Amino acid sequence: MQNNKWELSDLQSTDIYKNSSDTQKEFVCEHFEELYNNLMIMLRLRISKWIMNDIQRILNKNKISISECKITSQYLSDVLIMIDDEIITESTGKNLLDIIQETGLSPKEIVEKYNLQINNDIENIENICKEIIVDNPKEANLYKSKPTLIGWFIGKVMSELPTSNPKEVKTILEKLLK
Repeated sequence: MQNNKWELSDLQSTDIYKNSSDTQKEFVCEHFEELYNNLMIMLRLRISKWIMNDIQRILNKNKISISECKITSQYLSDVLIMIDDEIITESTGKNLLDIIQETGLSPKEIVEKYNLQINNDIENIENICKEIIVDNPKEANLYKSKPTLIGWFIGKVMSELPTSNPKEVKTILEKLLK
């Protein structure tokens, strides 16, 4: 690899590539550069969004300069990776940045210390979903004609169980609201 840029030659040296059919290899060769560039653009935009919105929010809130910020590039990277790996939710990731700034602890230390991992207790999530549906019969009936209300229900559940996986919550709610 040159200059931290991943190149087609790096892929060609992997067992996956070596064991691929000629058609698969041809596809990779033709489309690798474009796919790589598109993904890098998406990644740059995502990182920019976090810096412009969340890091800036913390700087403003604490009335500090970037040099006084305890959120290192490695810490921000760790947070984004934990979100991608579905260890934490995006909302938890945003809160995690505040805690990093307050404590100086690493994201991993904070997640472990405060048990912030995504809650995959399906039975508990389902029970909360049922309670919210029962407590909101008007919205539950309206959902049938206005499925965009699913976001409202997800918000209610997430306020009760903030470390729940929003995708799992949505799946459970859609099943229960049918």
